[in-house]
Amino acid sequence: MLAYVFLALFVLSVIGATGYSISRDRAALEDMHTQRATGNAQVLEDQISQTLQLIDNMIGTLPETSDVPLSQSKPEELHRLLSRLLHSQPAVRSLSIVTLQGNVRASSNAANIGKQLNLKDFLPLDTQNSDTRVLRIGRVWLGRDLSDGRPVTPQEMGEWDQIYFVPLALRLGNMADPVWVIAALNPDYLIGRHSRYSQSATDHFELVRLDGSVLVTTQEEPLGKAFGPAPLLELAQRDEFGIDQGRLVANRLTAFRHSARYPFFVAVHINQADALSAWLQRAQIIALGTLLALTVVVAATLAMMRRIQKNELAKKEHRRTIHTLSQAIEQNPGAVLITNTRGEIEYCNRFFTRMSGFKESDVKGRSPHALDAGKTSTRAYEEIVSELNAGNRWSGEFLLRHRDGHEYTVFAVLAPLRDELGVITHHINVSHDISEQKLMQRALELERDRAEAATIAKSQFLANMSHEIRTPMNGVIGLTELTLETDLDDNQRDYLNAVRNSALSLMDLLNDVLDFSKIEAGKLDTESVDFSLKSMMNECRTFFSARAQKKGVHFECEVPTDLPEPFRGDPNRLRQVLNNLCDNALKFTSDGSVRLAVHCQALDDAHYEVRFSVVDTGIGISDGQKQAVFEAFNQGDASTTRQYGGTGLGLAICARLVELMGGRIWLDSSPGQGTSFFFTVRLGKVGGPSNAQTTLVVSFEQDAVLPTASETKVLKVLVVEDNKVNQLLALTLLKRWGHSVELAENGLQAVEKLTQFNWDIVLMDLQMPIMGGLDAARQIRASETKGRHVPIIAVTANAMEADRSACLEAGMDDFLPKPLRADALQALLTKYCG
Repeated sequence: MLAYVFLALFVLSVIGATGYSISRDRAALEDMHTQRATGNAQVLEDQISQTLQLIDNMIGTLPETSDVPLSQSKPEELHRLLSRLLHSQPAVRSLSIVTLQGNVRASSNAANIGKQLNLKDFLPLDTQNSDTRVLRIGRVWLGRDLSDGRPVTPQEMGEWDQIYFVPLALRLGNMADPVWVIAALNPDYLIGRHSRYSQSATDHFELVRLDGSVLVTTQEEPLGKAFGPAPLLELAQRDEFGIDQGRLVANRLTAFRHSARYPFFVAVHINQADALSAWLQRAQIIALGTLLALTVVVAATLAMMRRIQKNELAKKEHRRTIHTLSQAIEQNPGAVLITNTRGEIEYCNRFFTRMSGFKESDVKGRSPHALDAGKTSTRAYEEIVSELNAGNRWSGEFLLRHRDGHEYTVFAVLAPLRDELGVITHHINVSHDISEQKLMQRALELERDRAEAATIAKSQFLANMSHEIRTPMNGVIGLTELTLETDLDDNQRDYLNAVRNSALSLMDLLNDVLDFSKIEAGKLDTESVDFSLKSMMNECRTFFSARAQKKGVHFECEVPTDLPEPFRGDPNRLRQVLNNLCDNALKFTSDGSVRLAVHCQALDDAHYEVRFSVVDTGIGISDGQKQAVFEAFNQGDASTTRQYGGTGLGLAICARLVELMGGRIWLDSSPGQGTSFFFTVRLGKVGGPSNAQTTLVVSFEQDAVLPTASETKVLKVLVVEDNKVNQLLALTLLKRWGHSVELAENGLQAVEKLTQFNWDIVLMDLQMPIMGGLDAARQIRASETKGRHVPIIAVTANAMEADRSACLEAGMDDFLPKPLRADALQALLTKYCG
């Protein structure tokens, strides 16, 4: 009986000790998770506060970088300044400067400019606070930026993972002339910071404003919600830091910490069920082990035979464990090698034999170096063995040779194995065949090289195509225009006009292709000059009214009488967009009318937003094709192309030109009822801030009148041209104007003639035999004496911007692309020779 009492006491003491150990283990685990949540909350609060401090400091430097108050600075300068600052802060998507009336005056994102905001959407707590050094944190906004965003209210429901941002605002300037600077904070940046410090995929965090509005969350909850429950929010608003261990929110551990500088706190959540799952498994294992041990002890106490049976069971368990470990290695999906400290193979699993083709007997006792394809030196293998014997792990790639002779690549991880005393006895090598991945990588690199080569070939093709087409077109257009000036009957004149119009249409197509290529390459620039918008609209009315009348369509042009004049911008690009839209409207309208209208409103002291509309009663566009029409080489469907013609580049070019001019383009259409195209551009006010160098007011109301031969002085002109047709055209034009002309058929002849005679001007082709125009220009400039400078004009079919730059760098004075137009040539002769 006494033995049973002692046995019962022993069992109770073991159970009590085990329960105490399990309870202490849980408390330690809970304490660890508490410290982890508290530490993560502190780290995230520090990181977010530092990020806001950097943003605060970055915005605060704006007045120091400008010579005048921000409210008076030029929008272009503010845009460049904001863009430059934005590159230094990855946590911010955009920076915008907003007036007290809520107008976005400048922004690093051009799409934000001109947007009207309600400042209370950003600053509901302290809009009346005049402190210029307080960074306000607004509510969550849906969208990537101000231009496509809107504030989220707590009542709204939505997907938790949609795109959003958090507005930050800082008031700058004095009381008399303040502005707001709005920064769009990127939540993904803060979530990334949480991912860096989080130790578990089940951890979550929330960035909460002090009024309870959740700004950033990693939980699957709607945006714009209030932090909850209410008692936890009150606790977080009252205390600087704290923790809730499941009292207010069941089965969840929450730690929060206030920012000492900004009105927010960070809450870190850990799911207690997930956090304690490892403890629960250990507790079950410990309890089961304890119960098993007690059973063994009780059995041993009852009889010696039970002890013998227990020993037999233990041996079987040991053998089962060894067998399980062996099966684990054999079933490992990677090749496993075990070597001794000298680097000799002692064991390999079946995946190794399958991967290498060698049997265990083939490699046992040999070095892994014997399997190498000869790309890794013996010294390198010796260094790897030394690293492993020093207790370090090693990983890397090997190029091995299969038993059948082919080569394959593996990624191997090598680590030392230690005995119970910690002494390194073996090395284990686990490797995987990555030959297919390497082949895919090489294929991707080859495709990248091919794509780069295709881009270069495309640019070369466009340049060659431009030259080859412009050279014959120069003769076609020029000689046709010269023939039209002779005595012709009506049929001959009609035929030649058709030839000229067809050639000009071909040149328009070529220019569209080149413009689109420049746009894709990001090399199309706009200019800024003063021009008359009324004159441009009158030009459109005159040109398209005649075309519309021939087609039986009414063309209207509406221009407000109070339209301010002049404007500052790029008249050529604006006219290109208007002409393309009006041309399309007439093309697709067989009955009814086409109406062109313009509307202007002031954006600020320096800019207008001008809105144009082109409305027709034509065939219309289906809903499925509305967006596609702005894509390159797209005309809605194949039948449109067959019936009306065209390449589908016009609207694509228009869309990109409008973007370059700071606007946007859209349409409204119904099949069979017509189409309305709308677009806006930003134009400068004349007399306002501008970087433009040109101040000439361009008028389009009447054609320029070129001086006649009797009104200009006789010039001595040297024409350097190898093409017979182009020679004929240039000589005919110049002699008709009364000039003295001589011909050189290549650059070498031009250099020789310039040493023999003083010419007033040289018209130089670029691509010629023996010596090209660029080399000839360089030799001419090198041989000129001080005070002597003959103007050299490049007349070439190479019409790319790079060709213009090359001509100017070679010493030429100007650039005249083919086809050669009489008015353009006459203007250059007047410019350089008076």
